[in-house]
Amino acid sequence: MIKMIKRLGDYLKADTQNSSLIILADERPKFVYFGKRIGDSDDYGFSGIKSPRGFSSADDVDNSPCLVSSSGDGHSRENMIRVVTSDGSAVLRLRLEDVSILDGKPAIDGMPSSYEAKECVVFKYYDAASSVALEQYFAVFDDSDVIATSVRLINRGKEDVKIKRLFSLQLDLPDGDYEMLTLEGASCRERIPKIKTLNGGTYLNASYSGLSSNSSNPFVALTKKGPNGFCVESNLVYSGNHKETVECGNLGGVRLLSGINDYLLDYTVKAGESFCAPEAIFTVADDIDGASRAMRDFVDKHIISERMRRRERPIVVNTWETFLFDFDEKKLSALCDKAAELGIEMFILDDGWFGKRNDDSSSLGDWYENVGKLGCSLKEFGDKIRAKGLGFGIWVEPEMISADSDLFRTHPEFAMTIDGVKPMEIRRQLCLDTTKREVRDYIVDAISCVISKSGADYVKWDCNRSVQELKNSGSLFHSFTLGLYDMLKRITDRFPDLIIESCASGGNRFDLGMLCFTPQIWTSDNVDPRYRTAIQEGTLYAYPQISMGTHVGHIPDWHTFNGTSYDNAFSVAALGSFGYEFNLTELSDKDTEIVREQIAFYKKWRGVLQFGTLTVNERVAERGISCYTVADEKCEKAVATVIVTQSVFNRDYPKIYIKGLNADYIYKVGFRQQTEVDGKTTFTASGDALACVGVSLGDMFSEGAVGKNYNSIQTRMMTFEKI
Repeated sequence: MIKMIKRLGDYLKADTQNSSLIILADERPKFVYFGKRIGDSDDYGFSGIKSPRGFSSADDVDNSPCLVSSSGDGHSRENMIRVVTSDGSAVLRLRLEDVSILDGKPAIDGMPSSYEAKECVVFKYYDAASSVALEQYFAVFDDSDVIATSVRLINRGKEDVKIKRLFSLQLDLPDGDYEMLTLEGASCRERIPKIKTLNGGTYLNASYSGLSSNSSNPFVALTKKGPNGFCVESNLVYSGNHKETVECGNLGGVRLLSGINDYLLDYTVKAGESFCAPEAIFTVADDIDGASRAMRDFVDKHIISERMRRRERPIVVNTWETFLFDFDEKKLSALCDKAAELGIEMFILDDGWFGKRNDDSSSLGDWYENVGKLGCSLKEFGDKIRAKGLGFGIWVEPEMISADSDLFRTHPEFAMTIDGVKPMEIRRQLCLDTTKREVRDYIVDAISCVISKSGADYVKWDCNRSVQELKNSGSLFHSFTLGLYDMLKRITDRFPDLIIESCASGGNRFDLGMLCFTPQIWTSDNVDPRYRTAIQEGTLYAYPQISMGTHVGHIPDWHTFNGTSYDNAFSVAALGSFGYEFNLTELSDKDTEIVREQIAFYKKWRGVLQFGTLTVNERVAERGISCYTVADEKCEKAVATVIVTQSVFNRDYPKIYIKGLNADYIYKVGFRQQTEVDGKTTFTASGDALACVGVSLGDMFSEGAVGKNYNSIQTRMMTFEKI
């Protein structure tokens, strides 16, 4: 059997498909190299790793690229670990005790992580003065260029120690000119790419709300410019507060740290106990497109659970932006009939079905049906949906409670409150204290009852507020996240075939930790195709398209008032877990046929659109054009989507260069039929001609099409079939 991790003298060398990680295993292990795959060597001393340069006493004692740094160990920079012992000392000087290589990798207590690792190397450290030990893991996968890492801190002493910081990943990168890309934003404009040129100092990417956040996603990309350039990307398998720092050392080099946010962290580890940090993943490639492709592929293969991996997602209709809270049996039945007629496969009953929930002021926690609105029991309603040929899904918000609810009146202690402090209601709701086992037991039993009674195939799991009642603050945020994982694990173990779509005020918790349990995440409450183009492009830097919940919504859009055609909206929404979220019963006969054709097209190309290898041809930030190709495993079938957000006057029509196809194949090229677009005849072309010569789409902004809709985009979808 070919080993992916080898001992080469004083060095450990881990090879992925296309990259190598080399570590010097001395008493303070150091990164020797991380980049494209290279051959073995008996000694990498020629790199200078064993003879670091000395600096003045005011500088770092050791400026070498270390795997681990801690307070009081001679590093005068942002460090990976801060621990305070019972006597108040913050000195931690970890030294290597042992190195071993394992088949596979161990699970992380209480937290999700990647699976099917081939091998991992374990570095074991110890500090005799504090009696603190550390285990650090680096795992490789035989079908991926991504490396997974995690750390476990153990208290071997007789007194408590307090963790003030324990990051999961430290990467010390060589000196050079770098750009940092992060995914930032807010509600309805999540994960917009932001690029910063690193000119010295420290750069921060973090969340503080108790969720991984819509303002700063845990993903970071660092691109080194120049002839020896590369791109390193990292992400965190965690759904709570995170923090990434990128520091330009004053003596050279760049340090990337990623892990649990140390904001308010004061976590006690008792004698003989341990604390596990979440898993981080990282990869390297020649450029950001290569690194992102590796990340998407890894998430698809090793993060999304095996039970859901490569499982086609149904086409859904969701009732939220169709009716909000204003529905009854007649409206729901009419929508269901229309959905079945069009070929939709799943009916999602969103908010308003339970308790006395007619607005957002009450009933969270009362997970029993409102028979007056449904006209029947939840079981009978689910049976009616299935009788019409659709699967049934249902919305819940399990982590929250309304002050006006039977649950709060019966168990006020279930809410996260502080004695003597008026609780802060956000969106007219409170957080349930899921750090308590009895609260989690209630939630798991209540939601399991909803699933069993309704026979639901699909659950939309929402979360609409941040954590602000900071009781037990030193451990609160992490315990809240562990409580979420405990509930999700118990429910997915009980219902292994259930599709759960995570949602958090739109895309406020779009992260790898959630994807371990919920194979898709609602991308954003903003479904305006113009804005969704940028949101989805940002998301695709880090996450595969199958993870994105993507719907065609109201036209004009409810949030932005922009208009476009249903055809253009479909082109944007078709990349991902697809559905509709508006009142289909109000469609004209003409639009009904348009939607019917969209559904037929999506079903034909679903396997490619959901699971194909995605190649970015052009990004919307560059010249107002988004273009990407998704191709099946053998590049025999593919779909390319072009989205143009603005017309450019007095210039030639732009060409689109289609990458991601097999250069030697001859393809039959077709165009998805769209209304208000001149018919396009099919043609044949080689893969290299499509990539190098390009395809002209003519003037996409015809006055007739654009004049009907305010601020419209224009789109085309091309199909490719090997001849």
